[in-house]
Amino acid sequence: MEVPMGKAHTQLLKEINLGNVRRAMRTAGSATKPELAEATGLSVVTIASLVKELIQIGEIYEGKAAHSTGGRPPVTYHYNYDICMALLVILHEHKEEVLVSVINLNGDALKKQTHVVANFDVDAICILVDEYVAAYPAIKMIGMGIPGQQVDGEMKVSSHEKLIGARLTETIQQRCALPVWWENDINAALSGYCAKYPPNEGESVIGLFFPEHRPPGSAMYIDGKLFKGKNGMAGEIKFLPVDVDWYQPLESRRFTEVVCYTLQLLNAVLAPDKIIIYQHRCTNEQLLAAWQAHEHDHPMPVSPKVIVSDGFGADFLRGLKAMVLRGLEEKAYE
Repeated sequence: MEVPMGKAHTQLLKEINLGNVRRAMRTAGSATKPELAEATGLSVVTIASLVKELIQIGEIYEGKAAHSTGGRPPVTYHYNYDICMALLVILHEHKEEVLVSVINLNGDALKKQTHVVANFDVDAICILVDEYVAAYPAIKMIGMGIPGQQVDGEMKVSSHEKLIGARLTETIQQRCALPVWWENDINAALSGYCAKYPPNEGESVIGLFFPEHRPPGSAMYIDGKLFKGKNGMAGEIKFLPVDVDWYQPLESRRFTEVVCYTLQLLNAVLAPDKIIIYQHRCTNEQLLAAWQAHEHDHPMPVSPKVIVSDGFGADFLRGLKAMVLRGLEEKAYE
């Protein structure tokens, strides 16, 4: 039956107002009805009705009465960030370990633990995920950080042989009936770095990751977002015409030569404001000294700020968390 326009308009207006109250509560964490009215521009009567609805669905809860100099003290309401949770699953690059973290809508880690997975294959990882989903029914989304590369859902590059050719995220999504977001290591790490150190408007940042036992990768952060290219394959610098076996140890001097060549190429094509390098194949001092010498011998029209960072793990987790939280906010209101 068609809903009369008047009722449809009223329902739409209610949803808009409810969204405004939600955002105000999520931002403030706690507030009284008068404070919500001031923050949203809604009347106290409307706020009272919306607060009642949010209490009924468990999204906010009543706290203690606020201090008052006279009259009946207003009640303080608190936002329940635990109403919706996400599961973060990060696969270790070399060890048969999985870092698992349960976060709420505020990004707080309710549980964080590293698990040793004896049989590091899809089934073993799925069993671990199943345990957390069963223990935390409020989990609405799963975010996966994957060292390597998936193409069309299939694991093409991985330091774990049993995962090559597997459809890991697809299998978990079907098994848990939850949306699964995934990101590769360097994309997530660069996102995490830019979340901590936001680029100025118009600035671009490139991230380079040189792991110890597999080919490197890069990521590009342009105009406030990752640039992924066709089929998400932007940044596959392992296909540059460089005669290097990345699966073998590399002498430090040869490594710095290859890095400098890569930096010059990326700078010539993209002219980024900043380049972040994650690596453990030589000392940071060796790499920076080699780049300074290279810049001196190979003049370029612009010079990016080059930073060698030891914070790959922290940036990786921060980036994955930020990505999943954006999706979790949408799931919370469904």
